[in-house]
Amino acid sequence: MDAPRASKRLRPVCHGRKDGLGGARQGQAGVRCPTPLVTRGGPTSSGPAQKDVEIRAAIDELNEADENVRGVREEVERWQQENPSPKQPKSVQRMAEIEEFEGRNQAWNKLYMEHRERLEQAQAQLHAAQEKLVSLLPQQIGYEYKGKRYQRERSSYRVDNIG
Repeated sequence: MDAPRASKRLRPVCHGRKDGLGGARQGQAGVRCPTPLVTRGGPTSSGPAQKDVEIRAAIDELNEADENVRGVREEVERWQQENPSPKQPKSVQRMAEIEEFEGRNQAWNKLYMEHRERLEQAQAQLHAAQEKLVSLLPQQIGYEYKGKRYQRERSSYRVDNIG
């Protein structure tokens, strides 16, 4: 069973004026009285600002993840060009040549898989950042940040340059 949650619009009970929060709006018996949102700067004023912070952080995280994927992909491609896979011989004069080839091939495959795993991790981070941004963007209204408009489209999003 879940514990009951306190209302965000109610102040905690205070039994005196020691913290400066009691007074005329709060009864002597410690009865909770709603505090006007205007006077305490509650969810009305901090909610949208907090959402802006979250969306902008998600966009920055997305851009960083995208740059990371691009960098890792370029590194993998450069490594593959500098280290081509060993060519399998069509025929050998000694059986030891087969063992040498298999050893080189295994070593190359191990290094290739390490590079590939780094790329897959970077892509997973990018995908997570994309999902996070989609979950934060408003449904039908574009969000503008750093000269771009981020528009949610169902379970995806579109980015347009605006400036």
